Amino acid sequence: MNVGAGRRFRSPKAILFDLDGTLVDSAPDITAAVNELLAGRDLPPLRLEQ
Repeated sequence: MNVGAGRRFRSPKAILFDLDGTLVDSAPDITAAVNELLAGRDLPPLRLEQ
C-alpha cells in the first residue's frame, strides 16, 4: 500500500524550536533519552533537576 502516492507536499514556511520550555516542557523526555545513553555506557543516570 502506497499512502499518499502522487501527492506533493509544500515545504513549511517556518520551523519552531522551543529550547527553553515555553511551549512544551521537554525536560523529562530529554532526561529520559540522556539516561538511556548513559545506561548503555554503564554511567549513573541524571536526575531531572540536574
